[in-house]
Amino acid sequence: MVRRGQLGGGRSQKKRVPTTLEAWIVPAYKPIDKNIHHTFVYCPEKDSHFYCFDPAKLNIESKGAKKVCTSRTRVGNYCMANRYRFPFVIPRLITLPDTARIGIYGVNGVCHQATNCFLKAGGASLSDNLENFQIIKGYAMSTFGYSEMGTNKSWRKNVFDPAAKYCGKKEGFRIERKKREVQKNTIKAMKSLSINKRILAETKKNTSNKNIGIDNSKFEDNHKDLLEEKDAMLKLEASIDEKHNKIQMPQNLKAEALSTKMNDLMIDFQKALSLRIGAEKFEQMTGSKDFLNIIDPEIAVNSWKNFN
Repeated sequence: MVRRGQLGGGRSQKKRVPTTLEAWIVPAYKPIDKNIHHTFVYCPEKDSHFYCFDPAKLNIESKGAKKVCTSRTRVGNYCMANRYRFPFVIPRLITLPDTARIGIYGVNGVCHQATNCFLKAGGASLSDNLENFQIIKGYAMSTFGYSEMGTNKSWRKNVFDPAAKYCGKKEGFRIERKKREVQKNTIKAMKSLSINKRILAETKKNTSNKNIGIDNSKFEDNHKDLLEEKDAMLKLEASIDEKHNKIQMPQNLKAEALSTKMNDLMIDFQKALSLRIGAEKFEQMTGSKDFLNIIDPEIAVNSWKNFN
């Protein structure tokens, strides 16, 4: 006779514990800009961090760390997020942990987008609290370039939905790194980078709220130009071999140069935006009167080594 709470063979059934996902911010460990914030996710019940591309693994004990968002507590939150940690490992060089499988760093998003993808496992987002656009330095501008969840349109279908299906049954699995699978998933994102309508719609929603109250039509043409120029720059610099299912990103000095160009493009947009809406509204929208670099060149150079 199998007792209640047991499986056949006498093995005790492991109780699934409800878990919470928290988003935290911390000043960047090697600042790409003096005011930029790195974001990451922490699960208190598991005492586990999701570092979101950060090789230094800044955590809740790091200087300046602050919690900015908390998900609902429910069964399966940690299981799902843990399912798509997906680190980039470059032997004898560096590990970029917990990428959330968003695609390519600087192409499909940065740490802010990875954070939102992990938070989604708990039904949360950094954008749930509109004040976070001012609190998290750089977040507003990263969503202008990559949306809240990143530009990999296949992420939900290929990453989130399978994790949700898996974690409806059992917990505690960490997906192993498969370089070819990463390439296969990100080629689709590179072939159709333009999800610009979604990004523009998100921006309109977030900037027209009562906390900010900015008329999106004042800068929408600048925003469209930014997205089109970013897409054109990436498509020019990245080489896609569809026949052999490979993607090649620029390497070393060329990679650093491209990340700098992309940051310069974002800086130019921020300057134009500040002129259009005024310095006061710009600071109200972004939480900073300074123009911020969004991409960390060091992380870009190292992560792009996975795509060659």
